[in-house]
Amino acid sequence: MLSNLPSPSVPGLTHLHLVVLAICAIPQAVSGETIFEERYENLVAPSAILEPFTAFGGNAPWVIDQPVTSGSATFASHFHGQFLVDRQIGTTRFDLVAGTPRKPLALQMDPAGQNLFWAYEDDAASLALQGIGPAGAGRRDGIGEGSIAVLFNRPVCTVGFQTVLEGMMPPGTTGFAEPGSVQVSFFSAEGKLLGQRGIDATGGVSVAYGTETGLPPQISGILIESVDDGGIFVDNLKYAFNCELQVS
Repeated sequence: MLSNLPSPSVPGLTHLHLVVLAICAIPQAVSGETIFEERYENLVAPSAILEPFTAFGGNAPWVIDQPVTSGSATFASHFHGQFLVDRQIGTTRFDLVAGTPRKPLALQMDPAGQNLFWAYEDDAASLALQGIGPAGAGRRDGIGEGSIAVLFNRPVCTVGFQTVLEGMMPPGTTGFAEPGSVQVSFFSAEGKLLGQRGIDATGGVSVAYGTETGLPPQISGILIESVDDGGIFVDNLKYAFNCELQVS
């Protein structure tokens, strides 16, 4: 998907290793009481945050090894208190985030060359953000296989984004027989897990989630993990602080 990838500042792998997993999708862990599905197209947001990643600059591609802020959101690899291990499916390795965020919710970066990547994506026709997986930024199969954490400067009541999933190719077969998977975890300012939502799909995906309308905003951060042969990007992030006014 990408070419001419820069090499990481510090070579070598820094992730712990897990045994090869036999499944080709992230399990869907759904909380139907706290986090609800919304319609992405109905999430109205100020134009300044429809394309938040443009604030990173136009000289892509970039390897990003420090938290980066755009609008009211800051991006990193995972949250403080968590750590990354390898999730291996076939010959592809993905980030699997383990551990529990500490209180208060704060961002944590992996060592250099293992964090985030900022590049033009043909499928999005724009610059988009990707997580760098265990293979590292210097390898084609290292871009898009990593986790992405988003921390808001104050709680939001809804958040959505767009991506593209190519699917998974089971060993010994041709073609993509299984959909790709994304898991989104939602956290409060105290690091409490509010809920998780799983996405299994192939092709373009637009998703949005929120808490119950009328209640104070509760979502201070989200964590995005994926299993997809082509890796995923995150584009067109939308978030709202007042859902009664933002959702049409």
